[in-house]
Amino acid sequence: MSNIVSDNKRIARNTIMLYIRLLVMMTVTFYTSRVVLQVLGVSDFGLYNVICGAVTLFAFVNGSMSGCTQRFLSIAIGKNDSSLSKKTFGVALTLHTGIAIFFFIVMEIIGFFLIGYVLNIPEGRYDTSYFIYHISLLTFCVNFLCVPFEAAIIAHERMDFYAYLSIFDVLAKLGILYLLRLFPSIDSLRLYSILLLLVASSLWTIYVIYSCRKFEMCSLRFSTEKELLKEMTSYTFWNTLGHVSYIISTQGYNIIFNIFFGTTINAARGIAVQVSGAVSKFTQNFQLAFFPQIVKLYTMDEREKMLNLVMNATIFSFYLVLFFGIPLFLCIDFVLDIWLTEVPEYTSLFVKVLLVQILISSLDVSADRAVVATGRVKSMNLLNTCNQIFFLVVSYIILKMGIDIMIVMPIMILPTVVLYAYTLFLLKRYLQLDILLYCKRVFVPCVKVLILSSALPIFCNIFFPRGVLYSLIMIGICVITTIISILYGLGSEMREKLFAVIKNKIRLS
Repeated sequence: MSNIVSDNKRIARNTIMLYIRLLVMMTVTFYTSRVVLQVLGVSDFGLYNVICGAVTLFAFVNGSMSGCTQRFLSIAIGKNDSSLSKKTFGVALTLHTGIAIFFFIVMEIIGFFLIGYVLNIPEGRYDTSYFIYHISLLTFCVNFLCVPFEAAIIAHERMDFYAYLSIFDVLAKLGILYLLRLFPSIDSLRLYSILLLLVASSLWTIYVIYSCRKFEMCSLRFSTEKELLKEMTSYTFWNTLGHVSYIISTQGYNIIFNIFFGTTINAARGIAVQVSGAVSKFTQNFQLAFFPQIVKLYTMDEREKMLNLVMNATIFSFYLVLFFGIPLFLCIDFVLDIWLTEVPEYTSLFVKVLLVQILISSLDVSADRAVVATGRVKSMNLLNTCNQIFFLVVSYIILKMGIDIMIVMPIMILPTVVLYAYTLFLLKRYLQLDILLYCKRVFVPCVKVLILSSALPIFCNIFFPRGVLYSLIMIGICVITTIISILYGLGSEMREKLFAVIKNKIRLS
């Protein structure tokens, strides 16, 4: 019992640290994006983005490799096997180094043709373009080599240090922009790219020193344990396929909408992706705190505890998205009018569709992490790829037939529903999940809270007059009703624990 309480406290502490990290990073990044345009100018800013876009296109590999390394390191930690931990980290280091070298060589060749023959580079900026491409490629590789050490920190659940380092990263990048103003005689683009490489190198150095000092498993020794290398490579391949399917779907819809409706729809969807992305980051950070525990419980064969954690994490993720999603869903026109000087047509509709998609995805993400913990990700990622492509083709056919875009909108949600259903099937197959119990523990409270938290705001939205004051009151109503509904949905036992923690914090302060 004491272990469970300790685990819950650690998860709560880690979650708080990750949210502090997220809020600071979002605030600083939002400000930085404005300043960098002022410092570099429109032309150089555009040039830097188009050059680096070719490199950052492959940033999804970072996420795929990070998830793979976290999973295998968490298993080794769960088994409490020092030798296996060292071998796992050594293999991860070998794998990351090999991929980084391969990627660097291939992208150097591609970059020569891309800059020389494909991209539209302003006259007199070819040398600078090649220079920042080389430096950006090095920066990407250095960041990629941070992944094993970052994964070790997350697997050991040291989220406080992870949060501090992430905050240092965004603050350092903000500081770079002020350094550029001190040296106006130096080419801003060249200096900017060099300073970003220095920040990345500093982060790598800090990661290495901290990890090697704190964790016995971490060192700069490579390992080529054949069985482990084969297993991690196979896992990485199928995990990467899942990430690729998401990119195919995202870019595919962008291309399809562009073909049929032009760039205005692309602008609307791009804005909607930014808004929904901010909401989804809260869930991603929440799941990051849970994932190491899910893997460790699976490794220790504590299936019942693991499934309980998965169900609790699912409920909390759903409530979290609901808390931000309902006010946004009902007041999105007000938010867009404040944020943007000109709102493209269909923007609010895209936002609403993506918010519904994220809400459904919040139910799936914990179940998905449980399947990932088992290592049996091949069928899930294959289905996800076929699933995304199938509905993409269906959307194209519908639009080709001249049917309204309003019909395509709900179709964009269907892949998430299908994947969620299949993930639950895999949980039943691999971990003997009781579907009826899952429905009782997860679906019933989530549906209750959804209805209770949205009923009054929807009623007000239908009958109240529009305006700034109305929107502010509406947001307040949404927040209050959602909080009350969530407290009801937590159940008496969970509410008592929550109130006890709050009382304890107040007493200590």
